Amino acid sequence: MADVSITDPSYDECFLLAAKPHLQYYQHWQKSMLPKNQDGLVKFMWHKPLPPIEEHDLVMHRLETYEIEAKPQKFCCGIVTFSLEETILKQNIEILGQQVAAQAINLMAKKIVGGGLLRRRADNNQDYQKDLIMNDNTINSTTVIQHDDLKGTTNWVGARITFFLPLTDQSYGATVKVTGQNHTDGTVTFSPTLDKVPANGTRYRIVSNRDLLSHSDAGANKLTSKALRSAVCDLYANHAEPMQDDNWVCIIDLYRKYDFMDDKSWNDVNTYQDKKNIYNGEIGKWGNIRFVGATDVYKETVAGEYTGDDDNSVHFATLLGRDAYGVVELEGQGQGKEIVCVKKGQPSPSRSEIECDVMFTTKILNATFGVNIACAVSD
Repeated sequence: MADVSITDPSYDECFLLAAKPHLQYYQHWQKSMLPKNQDGLVKFMWHKPLPPIEEHDLVMHRLETYEIEAKPQKFCCGIVTFSLEETILKQNIEILGQQVAAQAINLMAKKIVGGGLLRRRADNNQDYQKDLIMNDNTINSTTVIQHDDLKGTTNWVGARITFFLPLTDQSYGATVKVTGQNHTDGTVTFSPTLDKVPANGTRYRIVSNRDLLSHSDAGANKLTSKALRSAVCDLYANHAEPMQDDNWVCIIDLYRKYDFMDDKSWNDVNTYQDKKNIYNGEIGKWGNIRFVGATDVYKETVAGEYTGDDDNSVHFATLLGRDAYGVVELEGQGQGKEIVCVKKGQPSPSRSEIECDVMFTTKILNATFGVNIACAVSD
């Protein structure tokens, strides 16, 4: 018997309804439709914030918007069932969406988001976190920076650098990873290559994970309300906008909330009076930050490498403003996914295989509109 393809719009809906509650890195951000030609590029819109207006400069300023393109990636997932009965098919599609597709989409999104935004250490240790300015000693290169404050024994390999001012510099908003260091002259090499050399006066932050897990001061390296306040100040300083409800959103490991929920300002989601507009996975609110709990947040080793290790790793709390990054829209008929049920003739006429293809990508739109707070795991 030849394979038989079965299509039904309700399968798409069933798949998405099962996957969406688990897409913590997907639900809040700028979404772009997949083009009809699935080999095409997804397009996002972003802008540089307007510079502060001085009293003597009351003139019209033009807001510059830009179009960014991203190439979607295709991934396939499948599950086998032994009946084409409608109820069983939909049950297996739900499992497919919840346990396979959601995990794959979150993995792609969190790697881009975790590695691409401005960073801050929960302990604010200035030996491993510095806000610096390009000066006359800076090496004229798109892959190398030199600064006297980077001299000494501190190991910056694996650190992230984000360029955040001025808005007019070609490097604005870029985040790069330090791949090499010369301890003697304070030189660090990074990748990817910048499009143009940052100008003198360009401000940047460099943050390393080193020593974050070895504090003698108990709790100094955990996520705290103080660290969150500092990260919110970063967003305000970078002219980021909160979400449409005037709150920021923070994605955290579910254990992170126990690091600061004893703060009297913490409101558990169960105490909300308005329960109509709660985010998928929302666990509570502190100040003007709404928290979304994720079972698997972005993590790195102390050397700055991505890891899936829960215990001996640096965990990141991701604080986000509007339009920090974009994702492919998964909803809408024919947009981004296709459910195909294939009935196999062997080894049994009743055997069927459900397959799902998903086109997806995540694109950083402005690295300064979000802050990844590096912190230690809770006990």
